[in-house]
Amino acid sequence: MIGPGDPDADVRRVGGAPAFVAAHGIFRARRDLTFEQAYGLARLVLELGGGPVPVRGKKAPLRPPTVRVLTLAGLIEQIGDSQLKEWFAIRSTRNYDPTGPAFTTWATSHGTDERTQWFAVATDAGAELVRDHVPGSSGAPGR
Repeated sequence: MIGPGDPDADVRRVGGAPAFVAAHGIFRARRDLTFEQAYGLARLVLELGGGPVPVRGKKAPLRPPTVRVLTLAGLIEQIGDSQLKEWFAIRSTRNYDPTGPAFTTWATSHGTDERTQWFAVATDAGAELVRDHVPGSSGAPGR
């Protein structure tokens, strides 16, 4: 039984989705993270398979400030995927001279465009932190 002097007296029972419960445990254990950051990490590991997930754009599940803090804490890492596109104009003409080739082709470059997409992936330390606070796991505190 929990009494007034017991250190567990202020512990509340938390229910809901496993990511929410794990985030609550992470938030209590790691005061350097906000609840939003802990919940983002828990969702990344439990609901999104650890990543990779985009960190920019409308479909990004984590906000850029959250990504920055979790990256600095060593709980996620960012990886980039770069694509280089080059546009060509191709012109082919029919050659009516029977002694030459049937077609003559010219290619002209119209420029290049390089785009880098950034993705977040949970590190081993981040995944372990979440696993330690998942309800019903062996490392989770008893509630």
